[in-house]
Parts: sequence; structure tokens; C-alpha cells
Amino acid sequence: MNTARRLAVAAVLVMGASLAVQGSAVLTHPMFAELGASGVSGLRFLLAAGLAVALVRPRWAGRSTTSWTWIVIYGSIIAAMNVAMYRALEHLPLGVAVTIELLGPLALGATRLPRRWLRGLPLVSVAGLVLVARPDSDLPVIGLVFAGCAAAALAAYAVVAERISTMTTGNGWDELALALVVAAAWTLPLSWHALPTLGVTHLPRLLVAAGVGVLLAFSLDFLAVRRSSARIVAVLLSFDPVLGAALGWVFMAQTLSVATLLGIGLIVTAGVATCAWHTEGTSRAGHEGTAATGRLGSAGD
Repeated sequence: MNTARRLAVAAVLVMGASLAVQGSAVLTHPMFAELGASGVSGLRFLLAAGLAVALVRPRWAGRSTTSWTWIVIYGSIIAAMNVAMYRALEHLPLGVAVTIELLGPLALGATRLPRRWLRGLPLVSVAGLVLVARPDSDLPVIGLVFAGCAAAALAAYAVVAERISTMTTGNGWDELALALVVAAAWTLPLSWHALPTLGVTHLPRLLVAAGVGVLLAFSLDFLAVRRSSARIVAVLLSFDPVLGAALGWVFMAQTLSVATLLGIGLIVTAGVATCAWHTEGTSRAGHEGTAATGRLGSAGD
């Protein structure tokens, strides 16, 4: 698959995953008041793990210690990222939370940028962050902290997903299903308090959130990494804040100030510029046979 086509496929997969994740957040947000953000996150992982095991029927036996170690790391990061984001959404508008989360993969995508003018892109991101999380924005600090944790976890997720994709000789579904079981195990204690208040009316939304927001979303992300690389996927996430702000405005009646929208614009601009360079770098690496940006495309060649 040539570079342009590989990038296009990755972009479609990433945007589909982003829509699935943020759409499920919009769907489940009304349940936060009754079940708590951690409860909702944990319950959807429990359902997603059950669906994954039933559909994939992963191989449990015969795995090496190294394989299990990476699966546990993968599942732990997935759990941490999702719980942190859902806790952030208790305090922040969707567009703001997603914007701050984007800073993690942006930092990953901005590594090893050799051109002098590109080295200013992290500063553009920081300027955007200052506008989004400025002192007079009335955004709770606890929400910003949770969003920052989600950002670090999302960057780690992209790297570990790429590592998992290079280790497996199959299609990777077994590893993803087992990682979701690990994530469900980590989040189950957090959702235990929600079980007494869990009602039949909650189940349809939780099932959709589990199937679409977890199983489908992580499957699309995994495919994107296999067909490109962690860095390419990281910078393709640059459009997430725009999607989050739009969904929050349309479905959650969340309005953002002009300064916040400007900050989101700066961060998205930094991401798009980084993505444009990586596209060029990947193409050059394909012609020269060099690792121009840290072996971009090694996971999906």
C-alpha cells in the first residue's frame, strides 16, 4: 500500500474511532449523576470485555511471559486513559477535555522534528493550552488534572498499541480482547459502588457504549496503528477537539468562550502542521529506505 493511501485509510479509521469514543461519551454523560463517571467507565468495560471474549474467543494458553506483560500493560493503559477522561468530563466541557487529552499524542508526534520552524509547534500547542486553561476560565483544576492524565495515557497507548501490533503474527484481535479483560479487571472495583443503582434503563446505553465506544473504537485504533504508525495516528487525532466541541455544543448544550475556541484552534493547527510534516517524512522514507521519523510505517508495512 502506498504512503498516500495508507495515510488516507488511517485517517478514516482514526476519525471513526474518535466519533465512536466521543459519541459514546455524549450518550453516557447523563448517567454520571446516578452511577458516577468511574462507575459508567467500569461497567462499559465489563460489558465490552464480555462481548470481546464472546466474539473473538481469544487464545489464553501458550503465551510467553513477554506477551502477557505487554497485554497487561496495554489493558492497564486503556483503563487509565478512559477512567481519567470520564472523570475529566465530570468537570469539563467535552471539547476542552478532548483538547487537553490531545496534547499527549501531540507531544509524541512532535518528537524528532528536524526543521527549525517546526520546532516552534510545541510552543503553539502550549499557547493554545494557556488559552484553554487560563486562570480566569473557571475550569476546575481537578478536571484539568484528570484531562492531563488522559493525555499522558493516550500517548502511551499509541506507542504500546504499535508495539503490540509488531509482536503478534495474527490479526491482533486476541491481544485486544485480552487487553479489554485486563481493563475490565482494573475498573471493576471503581464501578462496584454503581451496581446497587444500576437499572434496566441504563443497560441499553451501556451496551452501546461498550460495543461502539470501546470494542469498535479500539478495534479501529488498532487497525490504524497497524496500517501506519503510532506517530501518524497521534497527529491524526488533531481533529478530535473540533469534533468534541461540535458534539458538546449540539448534544450537551456546552458553549465555549472565544478565547477557548482560539486555544483549540491553535492546538489543532499545531497538530495539522505536525501531521503534514510526518506525511512528507513518511513519503521520503519510503523512497530512500530510511527511518526519517523514527521508522514511521514500521507497524503496517
